[in-house]
Amino acid sequence: MNALLESLAWGEENSKKFESALDLGLFLGFGSQRPEQDTGKGPDNLWALGALKYLIIECKSGAVKASSINKHDCNQLNGSMTWFADKYDKSCSATPVMVHPKIVPEHAATLHADTRIITEECLARLVEAVRNYSVAISRINGYADPKVVAAQLNHFGLTQNDFVTKYTVRFKKS
Repeated sequence: MNALLESLAWGEENSKKFESALDLGLFLGFGSQRPEQDTGKGPDNLWALGALKYLIIECKSGAVKASSINKHDCNQLNGSMTWFADKYDKSCSATPVMVHPKIVPEHAATLHADTRIITEECLARLVEAVRNYSVAISRINGYADPKVVAAQLNHFGLTQNDFVTKYTVRFKKS
């Protein structure tokens, strides 16, 4: 787990490892895929939270020198939402999520109204929560007991109901 969490580091040189490490969703009990890598289309990461709810995740962990979210990155996330609408029927819903150190798109850029951002602060909270969750379920072989796992996921806000509100923020209009 430590190796996985260490791969969730900001910087251009680490961007592919970062995208791969976001398969963290599997560890948290969500479905997790990498459509762009697997098929050349779609988001960097797709998490199935359950109850037909999904996270469409675009990773811009290399944008550490950016002063805002650029138009290209916004268009990429919007395109991934279009991809989702083409692949999934209306019974499914998706929340667009961008991993980016900034929360304001540049003047000419537009983000989907429901977009959430995993900022540096959000990522730090997430890494800490996952690390603490891992320790908690490792005690007395708790990882083998579904009730212990569920209680700890809930305690650390790593559930489908809490993840977005605890580990992302709304973007701000420029």
